[in-house]
Amino acid sequence: MKGPPLRSDPVLLAAGALCVLVLIRIYETSSAGSRTSSGAAFVDAVAKCTSFACLSAAHSVPHEGKFNFPHFFIIGTTSLHAYLEKHPQALGSTPKETQFFGRNGKCWHANNTLEPWGCGVEETADYIQNTMLRDDAVASDLTQAAFESSTDYSWGDPVGPAVMATGIRRELPWLKLILSLREPISHEIAGRVHTMEMLKTRPDWFRPGPADECLMRLEQGNATMYDCVRDLIKDKEGYIEAMAVWLATWPKEQFMIVQFENLTGDASHTAVLNDVMRFVDIDPSKGPQELPHANSRKGDVNPEGWKMKKAEFKELLSYAQPLSERIAAMLERYGFHKADDWLAAWRASWKSNLDSCEATGICNVVLT
Repeated sequence: MKGPPLRSDPVLLAAGALCVLVLIRIYETSSAGSRTSSGAAFVDAVAKCTSFACLSAAHSVPHEGKFNFPHFFIIGTTSLHAYLEKHPQALGSTPKETQFFGRNGKCWHANNTLEPWGCGVEETADYIQNTMLRDDAVASDLTQAAFESSTDYSWGDPVGPAVMATGIRRELPWLKLILSLREPISHEIAGRVHTMEMLKTRPDWFRPGPADECLMRLEQGNATMYDCVRDLIKDKEGYIEAMAVWLATWPKEQFMIVQFENLTGDASHTAVLNDVMRFVDIDPSKGPQELPHANSRKGDVNPEGWKMKKAEFKELLSYAQPLSERIAAMLERYGFHKADDWLAAWRASWKSNLDSCEATGICNVVLT
């Protein structure tokens, strides 16, 4: 026997809807409170850290919506550092090239390779607190991404960069890494110009090496730029080996590799910069409008080109071209870039510089 048809009671329906809304609001408030609490706990934990072990423990605390500390490293160009430190969500180190893991932190021991990795206690505390500006990052509630830009983490001593790749991975495994690569001849000449400037200013961390003696002779008119870069370009085998260790040691999703020529090119730099900012989780719409050409050494020093005999440039090219092809092949093998696409800009530079050679056999080698 059927009962009377059920009818919806408007009062009961309204009461039920109100209960649902209240429950949803309670859940949202609870969730938000939980997120806020965990974020605050992370910030408080980082605020106390003066060691990498402490930072590692702090990063085990949930911290959605907060930047890791430090958040990323740039390896290879200070132009990008100069750009990103102007972004309101980024916090650049002081100095920008800290050289901490390379020479200032006593982390590895070039003169005694049997001594295990281990950064100095006092040096590490100074790096975290003062160089990486821990208190400033904490004051921002870790809504600013702390970063540094030491170039020698990827080149220089053949052994050092490989040791640093694994050592930095051990100390700061959450880092995002941006590696900028430049056409090898331009890279080496620009590096020599940079070193010439440091020979004049002598920053505290700078230690002249045997190769720098050539630059002193160049300043006196007793050597050429070819003389000062020839052996450096010729002996770049360690660079490939170090790069291979970096790529094998770090997860691909934590690595971004950009080509310097695309980063600075008029037609491409905006897209590349936006990709970089998205990669490190900062808002591209808040980025500066222009990329500063800091340390590009193209427009400031000999913008018309470095005078070089054609035979000299072709010799440099005989070293740089196979090196470049191996770099491109490695990038393709690891899934970052197609080799031919990568080489296009570098090949265009080589052709342009060869085309600049006059009947006298003198070329104007213009940097990329």
